[in-house]
Amino acid sequence: MKKTLILNQLTVQQVALASLLWLPGCSLLESFLGNSEERARAQKVAVEERAIDEMRQGGLSVLPEEELTGESLITMDGTPIVTVNSLQSEKEKLLDANPQLKQMLDYMDPAQLDRNLAEGLMNQVIVDRYIGEQGVDQLPAYKKELRDGIKAVERMVNTKFFTQSFDVAVSDADVRAFYDANKDAMPHLALSRGGVRAMGIPFANEQEARAFADAVKAQNNDIQKAAEMQGKKDKLRDFMTVNQQSFGVEPELKNKIMAITSVPSVHVMTLQDGSAWVVLAQSKEAAQYRPYDEVKDDLKDYLEKEERAKRFDAEMNKLKARYNVKMKEEFFGTPEQQAAEAAAEEAELAQLDDAELAELLNTVAYQESPAPLA
Repeated sequence: MKKTLILNQLTVQQVALASLLWLPGCSLLESFLGNSEERARAQKVAVEERAIDEMRQGGLSVLPEEELTGESLITMDGTPIVTVNSLQSEKEKLLDANPQLKQMLDYMDPAQLDRNLAEGLMNQVIVDRYIGEQGVDQLPAYKKELRDGIKAVERMVNTKFFTQSFDVAVSDADVRAFYDANKDAMPHLALSRGGVRAMGIPFANEQEARAFADAVKAQNNDIQKAAEMQGKKDKLRDFMTVNQQSFGVEPELKNKIMAITSVPSVHVMTLQDGSAWVVLAQSKEAAQYRPYDEVKDDLKDYLEKEERAKRFDAEMNKLKARYNVKMKEEFFGTPEQQAAEAAAEEAELAQLDDAELAELLNTVAYQESPAPLA
């Protein structure tokens, strides 16, 4: 559902423009906007968009004639295909569709950007003309892919306008409450997670740990010196800064370290399995967050999208009833079977340690991230 909504944020016009930038004349943007697979996907969408937005009707230009105003920059057989005004219009669309590029403009040569964009538009016109002259657009495979593409874009636009029809209102109070409740959970809201800077050594039992803790205190809390004196330097572990997002630290031990209030200090921490740690808490740093006013607009947009996602499901249920939609549920398994499978998945996730879980989440996030502009 969320992936569908992400896709729907792209306008048809943006999808078409994206395809222009993948053509050979636009190497400047290649490092910003994806790999060869993504470029191929964008070129495929270009065929779909030209059919829908009638960009091929003029035969020579990817733009409607009314946009080809101002001084002519590129012509084909004496007919303008890129003008000063059309180039500026396309650049504005590009930047509006990709806000991240606006931040890069200070590091880009404006003239080179204009040239690359103009060449991309030119290359698309050349491709359009060649396809028509060679009769490629009459091939069955071409027509099938075009029909499939038109339907895909039509569905995308339908879903976009369907979700935009929802009356969604997120108040400033809602945004503020979300910020306060989630600033620790959403990585981009934190400037520094804070936590306790700590080092420690494990022991088989509490008695051994307490004896070593006394040795550390005798060395003015120099745990490294005490470890070296007792031949335990190889067991000394630097936890760095321990906070809720720390990986590779046993949860029970992590919680105990996070609970430390005074620093510097030496602690003996006995775990449920009977083992123990001697931990030196060196310093403690409070978490720091991005100012609310800096992230307010982004959070409001996020909450509105989340609300539209919820409304989508609710409206779908209403329309299923209105249109008498039936699904053969037994084909997909009984509710009991689905619940059992869900429970098994949860149990499997519970067996993962922090590092394994982080790797899994990173893999899922990478696979589900939408390709730029495609």
